[in-house]
Amino acid sequence: MKLFDNKQVGITVVELLVALTLSSIAILTIYSVFLSGVKVYQKIGIEGFLRDEADYVVSMIINEMNQSSVDIIKYCEATENCIELIDSKQINVNNDAKELVGESEKETTVIIRFIINDTVVREVIEINKSKENETLTESSTLSSPNSTFTNSKIEILGIEEVYQQDLSETPMFKSAIINMNLQVGHSRYKEGSPLYVEPLQLESQFGF
Repeated sequence: MKLFDNKQVGITVVELLVALTLSSIAILTIYSVFLSGVKVYQKIGIEGFLRDEADYVVSMIINEMNQSSVDIIKYCEATENCIELIDSKQINVNNDAKELVGESEKETTVIIRFIINDTVVREVIEINKSKENETLTESSTLSSPNSTFTNSKIEILGIEEVYQQDLSETPMFKSAIINMNLQVGHSRYKEGSPLYVEPLQLESQFGF
């Protein structure tokens, strides 16, 4: 006669619930660590982007000063955080001796203007004196749509001032130190966003 064993081998409901709970905790922990790693990686990328933006703006202004034949620098008349590079002189040189003979006013005055607000704008203004001061203006934005330069400052620390060049009260300089204090933030990720990064501070000085 066969005897039947009533003991059953298997997983009880309690054991299943415990296993599911532990598995869920482990999965959530791994997922949160993964998300934190992704956010850190993205923030590093944003910081690199902001640094590149600031470096690009500074290098563009320096290149403009080095490559253009500007002879005067000054603040803009009615716009804050704005400087003007003015090319108004015609330099005459003795071709044989390569010596400076003199300088005179050009027919066309070129003004290169850098305006730093939320964005960084470069304007080129041409004033033709022979055509009743006919003015042509070309404007371009140097900064990316994803960057904002709010609270940035640009200053002219004058060295050699030019007197009585015009009737304005704004000082004009033949040589100066340009001091730029840039604060670059990301326009998309505001404070409170998981990917918010503190605005990058960059201070730079260079001569004109």
